[in-house]
Amino acid sequence: MRLLLAALLPAVALAAPRLADAVVAVVDQSTLTLSDVDLETRVTLINAGGLDAATAPLDGRALAAGLEQVIDEELLAADADRLHVPAPEPQVLEQALARFAGKFAGPDAFRAFLRVQDVSEADLQALLSRDLRAQAYLEGRFKLAATARDADIDAFLKAHADAAKGRSPAVAREAARTQLTQERYLKLTRDLLGELRRRADVRVIEDLRAELP
Repeated sequence: MRLLLAALLPAVALAAPRLADAVVAVVDQSTLTLSDVDLETRVTLINAGGLDAATAPLDGRALAAGLEQVIDEELLAADADRLHVPAPEPQVLEQALARFAGKFAGPDAFRAFLRVQDVSEADLQALLSRDLRAQAYLEGRFKLAATARDADIDAFLKAHADAAKGRSPAVAREAARTQLTQERYLKLTRDLLGELRRRADVRVIEDLRAELP
């Protein structure tokens, strides 16, 4: 899914040392550790173009946002299980892993990242699989419902006349359609996540924005 964390690229910074590992949250019967959150936050930021996240300590703001994202994806995974959403095909996973590895300066840099994080390619592929499955679940559920209607586009362009300046009517309408569809998709996703959180037992144990002693 990875909806919000990419906006935190500037937050990747040197941070105070933290405990080696600890349980930071519980989602129903699943425990989430600091190392889980650290890895998944790095993967998201690297995928978004923040290669510094491969090696730099992450600050509390980035880790706190990463924890919220991991909680959301745990909830989406459980709901996808309930609805029997299929896992990505092996070739799709291989392509996703290759794209991620391609973010690094070369194979040696990618392997160094795996060593430092103490994960295998299979571990990373499992993480990417969950992300892809969550995306497929959300798209299957909301893609049609989120698509902007012509009446919505007409109302938007009437209320935002500046949006059409310097553009042909067709280009202006397509830009408005894209914006409205994205906004609707995000709203539907957030509403679903809010509902899933209300139904689940979610306990955040550690405030990752605060410095640990």
